[in-house]
Amino acid sequence: MILRSNAFASNSVSNWEKTFTEAFQMLQQAYGEDCLSRRQYHEWYQRFKSGRTSIEDDPKSGRPSTSMDDDHAEKVLAVIRQNRRLTVRKVA
Repeated sequence: MILRSNAFASNSVSNWEKTFTEAFQMLQQAYGEDCLSRRQYHEWYQRFKSGRTSIEDDPKSGRPSTSMDDDHAEKVLAVIRQNRRLTVRKVA
């Protein structure tokens, strides 16, 4: 639901000249109880007002995570299947 609400936020800010309050009221009417909180919407509203065009996460700095891929998951499952009494530290 948040993704859809953020998409609404993007459209409401970039395509219309609505005040924050007007746009938030429209969001509440559209999504009811599933609506973003006023604070969350205000953060998105400010981002789109300042020129942001995407609801996707910004790129993160640093090394990407390599611990959660299909290959690693299969290896861990194989180790666990061989000996179910292993501790988390021994599996790691």
